[in-house]
Amino acid sequence: MKRLATLAVPLLLGGCINLPALPPMPVVAVAAPAPACPAGQVPMRADRLYLSVPMPPGDGGPDTWGEFVATEIVPRFPDGLTMWPAQGQWKPGGSPNAHAMSWVIDVVHAPDARTEEAFAAVIEAYKRSFASLPVLRVSGDVCASS
Repeated sequence: MKRLATLAVPLLLGGCINLPALPPMPVVAVAAPAPACPAGQVPMRADRLYLSVPMPPGDGGPDTWGEFVATEIVPRFPDGLTMWPAQGQWKPGGSPNAHAMSWVIDVVHAPDARTEEAFAAVIEAYKRSFASLPVLRVSGDVCASS
């Protein structure tokens, strides 16, 4: 019993000691591992932009859109891209559904800083050119072959 009391006293008193605060732990970004790809394919990144197209044409419609593609999008993705027109809807901030014509830009690329900068530049130029219309970017790791 005396031995139990000898162990209990330091444990009880230990809760009364004020220890200095530990410094905050640094936040470390951990990159996701590349996907394990089957033979003949390599890890790549797939990005898709959904860009609302304003109407009528005088407000940045199809005529202006073609110019935007030629000057802002195509030069930034010299290795290639795919794009197609789409119709979509979304519910902005609890409002009724909004409907819009859109263009979808799909780019499969090696993950690198140059391509990240290209996406950021296209999004910024689009918002500047088309009165801050919404842009949705979807990204993911994929396996690809050519």
